[in-house]
Amino acid sequence: MDGKRQVFFNSDARGFTLLAVALYSLLKNSRSDVSLTVYIACGLGFMEQGLDGRLLEIAAQFPFARLVFLDFNPLATRYAELFASVHNHWSPLLWAFPLCTEFLPDDVHGNLVYLDIDMLIRKDLEELYSLPLAAEGCIAAAVNESRRETRPHLVASGWPEEAGYGFSNATLVIDVDTYRRENIPAQIIAWYEAHKATSLAVDQDAENVILGARTKRIPIKWNYPDGWLERLLKCPPWKREWRVHPRREVLEAIFDPCIIHYVGGRKPTRRTHRPERKAHRRLQRELGLMKGRLPDGQGWRDEIEGAVFDIYHALLRLYARALLFIFRND
Repeated sequence: MDGKRQVFFNSDARGFTLLAVALYSLLKNSRSDVSLTVYIACGLGFMEQGLDGRLLEIAAQFPFARLVFLDFNPLATRYAELFASVHNHWSPLLWAFPLCTEFLPDDVHGNLVYLDIDMLIRKDLEELYSLPLAAEGCIAAAVNESRRETRPHLVASGWPEEAGYGFSNATLVIDVDTYRRENIPAQIIAWYEAHKATSLAVDQDAENVILGARTKRIPIKWNYPDGWLERLLKCPPWKREWRVHPRREVLEAIFDPCIIHYVGGRKPTRRTHRPERKAHRRLQRELGLMKGRLPDGQGWRDEIEGAVFDIYHALLRLYARALLFIFRND
């Protein structure tokens, strides 16, 4: 391994608050004695509104960190017709990381860790930076998300059976050298052009098919959706695998996740009662992005509802703690 520590985010102006918290939590929990480079692909008014300067102010508190901003707009223009597909309801910036070697500096090598912006990083990411992907014959590493039988559209489009479960691309580590050498972006674009009519998860579908069996699977603690706490009641406690994860890995992630993923529509920047909302909002306040206990537009009724959900979540954690004790020898 070359020891490089490299992270990749992408955002437009609308995602600034989420990106600011993700970046701040990353730097706050990173080792301070090793340099870290953070690449940020920008578009749709990000630079024009001076948001790069605000992120540089955050990074200035962490001398070991260097931010590199990448303009995604030329690539968005090149593939404008493809990105405007009727089946693609999201920002073209979703494609920034799948196509990253198209506009990353040529001197970027080794492992590169991609993170969604709706995340809170709680641990140093050394375990991801140092994954021996090339040595193990892998291009990427990710967390499992879905069973093969739930993705018939992918099976029909060439998804290799040996790939196993479908993975989430919210936390995705790639070996840049192999990615560049095999021209993975061209393969991803070609697959999507051929299958965009049936693709559901767009870029993630393409990555599952193209990266396939050469994707190392990592524990859910690296991409822990906090909705898992409420999902516990739907998981038969006697089964050793819950959906696509070992039971014990899920239970351990509930209490000590490395990365919390606020997946779904109700982000902690708005009205929500999700289990890990307070952790995100504490960092919003530290950054001056939120004043008071609740986001703008929320009042005492929301606080009372939140308190009720907190009791519910506390009971679920007691249940999870009991299961963790019972299955401690898994």
